[in-house]
Amino acid sequence: MSHIFISYSKKDRDYARSLADHLLGQGFDVWIDDRIDFGEMWERVIFRAIDECGAFVVIMTPQSYESDWVLRECNYADRRKKPHFPLLLSGEEFPRYSAHQFVDVQDRTMPNADFTRKLQDYVPRKTASGKVITQDVKALPPSSERLGSKASVSSEYSPSTTDLLAVGAAPRTATPAPKRLRLGTIIIGVLIAVIVTTILILIGLLARNNPPATIVPTEAVLPSPTTAIELTSTVPAQVTSAPTPTLRAACANNLPLLLSVGAEARVTLGGGPLRLRDNPTLQADILAVLDEGTPMTVIGGPSCDAVNLITWWQVQTEDAEGWVVEGVLPDAYYVEVVRDE
Repeated sequence: MSHIFISYSKKDRDYARSLADHLLGQGFDVWIDDRIDFGEMWERVIFRAIDECGAFVVIMTPQSYESDWVLRECNYADRRKKPHFPLLLSGEEFPRYSAHQFVDVQDRTMPNADFTRKLQDYVPRKTASGKVITQDVKALPPSSERLGSKASVSSEYSPSTTDLLAVGAAPRTATPAPKRLRLGTIIIGVLIAVIVTTILILIGLLARNNPPATIVPTEAVLPSPTTAIELTSTVPAQVTSAPTPTLRAACANNLPLLLSVGAEARVTLGGGPLRLRDNPTLQADILAVLDEGTPMTVIGGPSCDAVNLITWWQVQTEDAEGWVVEGVLPDAYYVEVVRDE
């Protein structure tokens, strides 16, 4: 399968849809995420679509530059060595594409014929209209091995009770066998009862024949004041320390942690531009945009975003303090530890 993947901000959906229709009319197969079923694991579907695309088209606008999802898609396409075809719809070109040729479509027209010919070098072009293949790309099945640094696919499958009911095979419920008491078990129980009763009777007879000894109270000897003082002085004072605040654990299904509090780190090659936010959420305000190689010190974290499966760290740069994302599935790290060379 080879198709064109379109990356865009949802605020530019109208132009993205028009672009998809234009490329379909040119005979290309197109993947665009406006037709993903809500029941599918959409994140895995998107990564799989990038894996199988022949060309990666990104629509550049101020809105898509601020979109974390467009950033993740661009980074993932870079790691998969996909050819990029940036289109400038508004604003300025992304810094990552400063060395790329881009097509100016700020008048909201479709790309020219030269753009189409370049796409044809990477994606087969049909004589008839292409098709939208969103539904042809399926998500990878979940696997317990996603806890590691690489995504993996499990080929084993065990049908559940729900699956059996779906195909009309009713699960059978085992009927417990009736319990039967054996004669030997009854005899042993009676013998044990007789032995216990006999022991209790013997204990009662011994208690009658041997009354308990009379205890004569004696005068208690109290310690002298000097002794009390010495004992008191040898007991160490018990100090109650203030409870240590507990940080939120990292996401159980996210990438393994590379960072730690106190570590010196930097933005990885290919991880920029990385957004520094005032809180560990994708909706928080952006304090700064960190380029590749920007140094920082980790001062807090980790904090888990369980919805997006990303881990946040609080960092201090030369100019600001805030929160950054360490990385995203399946194997992308935006920040790395600086090691002595």
